[in-house]
Amino acid sequence: MQDYKDTNEEDSAPTVEEVEMAVQKLKNYKAPGTDNIPAELFKYGGSELVKHLHNIIKDIWQKKYLPTEWNASIIAPYIKREI
Repeated sequence: MQDYKDTNEEDSAPTVEEVEMAVQKLKNYKAPGTDNIPAELFKYGGSELVKHLHNIIKDIWQKKYLPTEWNASIIAPYIKREI
C-alpha cells in the first residue's frame, strides 16, 4: 500500500510567489503597525526580503503557531471636520 500525502491547496503553506503577490498588494503611505515597519520597506525590499518573509510564514504555517505579538493592533479615532 502506498503512502498518501494530502496536497490539498488549503493545507499547503503559501508559495514564495503568493507571498510576493501579497506584499506587492500592500498600500503605500499607510501608518505602520506596532512594529513600526512601513509597507514600503517590504514592497521595495526585493526578492531576498520576500524569501526571508516566506521562510517565516512557512515556519509559522508548519508549526501552526502565531506569535501573540501579531494579534496586537492600534485603533486611533479620526474625526473629520465638516466644512
